[in-house]
Amino acid sequence: MTPREPHPLATHIAIDCAVAFCALLVVGLIIGVPVLVIAVVAVVAGVCVAPYTRRTEERQLAAIEAEREASDDDDGVA
Repeated sequence: MTPREPHPLATHIAIDCAVAFCALLVVGLIIGVPVLVIAVVAVVAGVCVAPYTRRTEERQLAAIEAEREASDDDDGVA
């Protein structure tokens, strides 16, 4: 079974922006920050964090593949 490729960077940007927006929205509305400012900060944060989350996904997929290969090697031993 071939390993899948990590999601595109655009997908990571979109998800990271959404997560940052939700986190900032809670705090921002409590202290009275306008929603537009929260949205702009969330987009900037999402764009900055996306390369790191993509690399994390690449490492996780590589670890899963290495574990799968190790378990396949162990299956041949009787």
